[in-house]
Amino acid sequence: MTILNIDIAGLREKLEGLYIKGANFSKIKKDIANSITETIALAFKDEQDPYGNKWKPLKWREGQILTLSGNLSKSIAYTINGERIDFGTNIIYAPTHQFGRSAMQLFPKNKKALYFKGASHPFKSAKIGKIPARPFLPTEIGGLPKSWAETIEHVFNVHLKKFDN
Repeated sequence: MTILNIDIAGLREKLEGLYIKGANFSKIKKDIANSITETIALAFKDEQDPYGNKWKPLKWREGQILTLSGNLSKSIAYTINGERIDFGTNIIYAPTHQFGRSAMQLFPKNKKALYFKGASHPFKSAKIGKIPARPFLPTEIGGLPKSWAETIEHVFNVHLKKFDN
């Protein structure tokens, strides 16, 4: 799970305005979380990180990146913990794609050889290539993505308009 400390100084005035007007912050946080979840899904579709940088292309197959089964993109979920919204996934291979992985050599653990379905014969080791980082969640270094800040501001504006009528 990626946790970011977000400085919302630019949105503080809108946040204070919502507070003064008695806004339902549970609803606002849920709307923010749902909107950002949609933003993440769009980034998967566009094959880019939360900051708008394109992911490294695939080398071994054709098709869309990180969507062979669609499980990773569909698994993105959020939890609201008080004033915090946490985004993450329970997919075991998610960190490999978020942070990348260096090349590695596989050796049998309990047998004399490795066996893979479709292999013409058993072999004593297998080299697995490097997987480049293809971040789908923000990083601490990158901070709050511009698209996320715009999403949060949009949700605040929608809720502020409800009080203007």
